[in-house]
Amino acid sequence: MTKEEAIEQGYLEAYLLGELDSEKMEALESLLSRDLGLRNTLNTLEADFEKMAMDNAIEPPAHIRENLKKAIEQPKVRLPYRPDLWAAASLALLFAITAFSLFLRWQSTQEELEILQQDNLFVRSELEEIRSKNLEQEVILERVASPEVVPVFLRGNQRLTSFKIVAYLDEASGQVWINTADIPSPPEGRSYQMWGDVDDHMVSMGVVKPEGDWQAMTYLPEASSLNVTLEPEGGSEEASVDQLLAQTIIP
Repeated sequence: MTKEEAIEQGYLEAYLLGELDSEKMEALESLLSRDLGLRNTLNTLEADFEKMAMDNAIEPPAHIRENLKKAIEQPKVRLPYRPDLWAAASLALLFAITAFSLFLRWQSTQEELEILQQDNLFVRSELEEIRSKNLEQEVILERVASPEVVPVFLRGNQRLTSFKIVAYLDEASGQVWINTADIPSPPEGRSYQMWGDVDDHMVSMGVVKPEGDWQAMTYLPEASSLNVTLEPEGGSEEASVDQLLAQTIIP
């Protein structure tokens, strides 16, 4: 596009009226940026357009002007303060916060309840075990108090003078009952073991466990004596006679 085309084809007027397509607009703006004289012509034409518009302007009726002036000057209307609405909104927010807090507490309470239920189950299990053990203890006590049961006393020798135990020989049940409540704990890695002397041969009656409860050992009707030795942990197949701690003759 040349300067002459812009003037003769009316591109300047069309540009001011916004009627040029994008391609011609870009070409004209490029030309205006390079041609100061054409830019001055455009500015003059724009001023003429504004003057023409003012000269031919139609004055609006007086009442329209007055109404428009009043509308502009009228103070802005503000919404009235509604305490009830603010209170309702505050209550709604408070309710939401309270509900969320209660939900968190409910979750925490549920977890605590589950833990409490587990603890209760554990306690019940323990109580049942104690009741069962007590019942078993009562049965054993009734049994050892029977005139058929023969008590024999084993006292520790110089190796372990604090070792004391009563063995109740129950031939009818085929067991020997001992109460391990007063037996001292063996050295670490060692165990107490009871033996019956049968024809000068030591036969194991079982490992003595100092757990404070009644314990049943194997009854040997042919045994002439009861013996307790200190053995490796878990017991031995052969008695360590040199580790003899207690001995008694069966009457």
